[in-house]
Amino acid sequence: MKLTAEQTEDLPFPIGCLVWYNFPGISSRDEEKTVEPPILKQGVVESVDFNYGARRLIYKVFYSDNRHPNGKVTEEVSEHDLAYGAKCPVTIDLEEEGIVLFSELAPSHPGKFLYTVMIFMSGARARYEFGVDARRIKYRKVAQEITAYDDAAAAAAVASALREEQPTTDSGDPPIASEPPSALVVPAEEVRVPSSITCDSVTKDSSSKGGTTDSKKKREHRDIGSPLTITPMKSNRLHTARSINDSFYKHDSHRSINSGSHDSGTGISGGANYHEIVMTVPEWIWRDHHSQQDLFFYMVGSKFDKEGKTRVAKVQQETNTDITVNRGSPRITITIRPRISFHIYASCLLSEKEINDLIREMMVCKIARDYSRADRIERDLRTMGVIMENRKYQWNANSEKMGRRVCDPQCLDDARKKIQDLLMDYLDFLGDTAAKGRLTHEVASSCAGPHCPRESTSNAVRWIGPNGAGFISLVELPFVFHNGRRSFHGHMILQTLESSQRMERLGCLVKVFGNDFGVPLKYCDPYALVSGTSWQDVDEATIPSHLVGSKINSPKSEPARKRNLVDIGRETECAISINGFNKSSLSQIPNTTISIYIRSMSSNLQHLDDACEKVTNHLMDYLDFLGDTAAKGRLTHEVASSCAGPHCPRESTSNAVRWIGPNGAGFISLVELPFVFHNGRRSFHGHMILQTLESSQRMERLGCLVKVFGNDFGVPLKYCDPYALVSGTSWQDVDEAVEIVRDVIKTHMRICTCTY
Repeated sequence: MKLTAEQTEDLPFPIGCLVWYNFPGISSRDEEKTVEPPILKQGVVESVDFNYGARRLIYKVFYSDNRHPNGKVTEEVSEHDLAYGAKCPVTIDLEEEGIVLFSELAPSHPGKFLYTVMIFMSGARARYEFGVDARRIKYRKVAQEITAYDDAAAAAAVASALREEQPTTDSGDPPIASEPPSALVVPAEEVRVPSSITCDSVTKDSSSKGGTTDSKKKREHRDIGSPLTITPMKSNRLHTARSINDSFYKHDSHRSINSGSHDSGTGISGGANYHEIVMTVPEWIWRDHHSQQDLFFYMVGSKFDKEGKTRVAKVQQETNTDITVNRGSPRITITIRPRISFHIYASCLLSEKEINDLIREMMVCKIARDYSRADRIERDLRTMGVIMENRKYQWNANSEKMGRRVCDPQCLDDARKKIQDLLMDYLDFLGDTAAKGRLTHEVASSCAGPHCPRESTSNAVRWIGPNGAGFISLVELPFVFHNGRRSFHGHMILQTLESSQRMERLGCLVKVFGNDFGVPLKYCDPYALVSGTSWQDVDEATIPSHLVGSKINSPKSEPARKRNLVDIGRETECAISINGFNKSSLSQIPNTTISIYIRSMSSNLQHLDDACEKVTNHLMDYLDFLGDTAAKGRLTHEVASSCAGPHCPRESTSNAVRWIGPNGAGFISLVELPFVFHNGRRSFHGHMILQTLESSQRMERLGCLVKVFGNDFGVPLKYCDPYALVSGTSWQDVDEAVEIVRDVIKTHMRICTCTY
């Protein structure tokens, strides 16, 4: 099956991507191909096929060779044999933009590639990074980046395009400027693709000027001087791209979360920061590579689909959004962005500057050969009364149509609902309808919005159930290992809640899903689903009563959804990466230390402090997830002391760090406890610290607090060694208190008579 250009946009090497292949030292795994001499080749991805039998993707790559009769050679290459080619535009860590300079095989990992990239910085600066892992790189489509340009360059581009504009040919091809200005980022249509590093042959793409392909096979474009059909308006909305399913606006989806409007924003021509929704698909629905491909192709669909099933492309048409399904990272994410739309008002007129901005954008799109976008803008201009007279675009004074460019925030919410419906349909396809409750909650809580109340302590989300609108929250069930399998405990929930007057007062419904509870599941773990009419009731029904209404271990008000490092980096304008961790195998790389690198993308150093604080809070949430809250003191000190900054006084002799505790800001320091081996286990000494310091007048004068954590001291720990934590208002007092604690430990160990 041949994939369309839209279907390949989310692949590692989409159509038009510059690639290297046939690396020396790599033998092709395709048995149908003959082994060629190991000569490195550079080409361009021409098409992508999906082999149903082998369940893999086959890339057709072409390169130019003047020794060939047609001057062009096309070869089939597997995905694992491809690497990004020189000058290929890419994004690094989804945050930075650059180009590939060189690709090489990783010495320690055969078949893996390392890249040398040039990363663009502000102004005319750039930096180089060597040995970049392939998993950090993603292809970047340059054609979509023609957004930022200065007025002088844009005016020159428009003037050049207008001077060289010619009447359309019989084939319907639009006029093309012969040489785009250098100030604009324009994709090169005249591609030089040598067959190998030493080949000097040059050819032109058939779609470029002077190509040999019949022009009738090209996409038909509209003449800029021909009359245009005006798309009819409905409900004071001008749909510029495609018709929208009006029935969807009248009747909300019964399987979707009913979130209100997203944050509104105005889209500006040329590089606006559009609002977007990033949905994360749970891993249990795609545990291996084959199931990941099944989900991807189910959502993307096929051009041979004759039944008209709802797919991502159809959702884009109906909601006027751009949707990207990213399966190149260790997780599957779905990004939804709004397209530009025009709203018609009765008393609002486009300014002359706004009209000129639209005209410049349209002409730049024509220069960049993005004709679909150019035609759409021209159609909108005509609808709003802008016409071309004497080869110049002018405002028609007799026109009564007036408008202003905005982004419709409702399209994001509509697209999110439809994508969620599509995921529900996939569960129907898998025959695991009982997992819809978990999928609904996990997908909804992965993206921020009005459907996720920020104040909810149970991570409740809005939904529409059989009894109408309400909120739901997910409760994970405990389990024990029995006969080599996990046995989940859930019967006690139903038995206890049947006679619960408090639950009856709240009016919440609790249902337990799992094979042992009469509701079989195929792919996900058993769970309990709590539903109610308000998120406050759901919070009270989900968590203990004394914790209702309070944020557990969260000094700042953060969204209740599951956040990750990408979210923190976006909030603080920092680039955050993890080294020493293999994302594909979800394991630590041998002989390495897992480190979190935070780099500010601006000159404001406060962003670094904010990012460090948010990352630390994120790690604290992970300890809550592990159920080891007593280890937070050790984690706070060890993470904070591992990085330099104003929170670590250089003069401190006890390695004190700044923190914010229950009594306000202060400093803490960590003291390791001594131990002896007794009956094959380590027995830690810590009781003498508390016994001695209770009557210490010197410690009372300092006003410092000492607390000992460990299983033997009434504060159990799961993962770390026992420790003593010293806290005070100043680092000088903490230093002195730590010396007192160390003296107590030394004195005790010299005369230790502890019995066990």
